[in-house]
Amino acid sequence: MPFDYSPIFTQQAVERNDLVEEYFKLGFAYTEILLFLQCRHDIRLSIRQLKRILRVRGLKRRGNQENHMNVITAIESELNGSGSCVGYRQMHQRMQIKYGFVVARETVRIILKVLDPNGVETRSRRRLRRREYRGRGPNFIWHIDGYDKLKPYGFSVHAAIDGYSRRILWLEVFPTNKDPTYIARYFLDCIRQLGVVPRVVRADRGTENVNVCAIQRFLRADSEDSFAGEKSFMYGTSTSNQRIESWWSQL
Repeated sequence: MPFDYSPIFTQQAVERNDLVEEYFKLGFAYTEILLFLQCRHDIRLSIRQLKRILRVRGLKRRGNQENHMNVITAIESELNGSGSCVGYRQMHQRMQIKYGFVVARETVRIILKVLDPNGVETRSRRRLRRREYRGRGPNFIWHIDGYDKLKPYGFSVHAAIDGYSRRILWLEVFPTNKDPTYIARYFLDCIRQLGVVPRVVRADRGTENVNVCAIQRFLRADSEDSFAGEKSFMYGTSTSNQRIESWWSQL
């Protein structure tokens, strides 16, 4: 007997639910999620509908807490980078946005106090000691990175900054900042416009940087300084890419 098949979720519903999950993982409250959906995506939901979507996806604030060992590992990683300068409130926000963890703020505070007692004491006395950045000169090192906080609105940002002068070398907005072809194009266009190749490029280990890495090492292959060839491109964690991370924090 013929019948018409009707899926449980239409394509529009799936996209809507993905948006709900994305906003939830960014740490927004229910009312804020509803407001974003209505103002940015013209999607109207009730609180009951929102809670139903979250329940179906297994998303909970309290009953689905992240394993403490995962949280400890993430906080240790942050403390080795720019996280050494932040308090427990900002660290809690990083756990939510960067790692997608559901964890209580009090848990983060306790873990941070155990892992970094000296830092907690210093911050409580308002005697925070900032790390010093020292550049060797213009175009010695370029820092490149992507900015993902505007992705829920359809804007993927990518930028580069000169480590010494803090000059913004490029600032591009596109639907994606993960395509290595486009990142390499930004890099080559900048080199053509400035007429100079940086001695070192600093970036994280994302796949979007593989073409830039290959181009930079090729262009510097025949150089005779201590940063020639393989050493002309430096990989590292995004949080320790200090110069551009500092600039992102001002946006």
